[in-house]
Amino acid sequence: MTIIYSPEARACLSTINTWWRANRNKNPNLFDDEVERVTGLLENSPEIGHVYKVRGGVTIHRVLLEKTRHYLYYWIDEDDGVIVVASVWGTPLGHGPPL
Repeated sequence: MTIIYSPEARACLSTINTWWRANRNKNPNLFDDEVERVTGLLENSPEIGHVYKVRGGVTIHRVLLEKTRHYLYYWIDEDDGVIVVASVWGTPLGHGPPL
């Protein structure tokens, strides 16, 4: 399956990556590396994430980026063969993104 990113997901990734690089000097690439690793897993096994909610008939999954403590939220479009990343959200916020 192919991974595509919503505009919101792109904005989240950019914001988090900028923050991570500015504040995590010991491993500034960790966030990027973890996103790359998890999206690589999703391409081959899109069901690895847990069901987060069903909205408008679409099942939204989330998968934890364990080292950086963020969730990647996505849905699967089987007909088009794509995984749509909807958002990335930090676990310390205590709630999910507005999806």
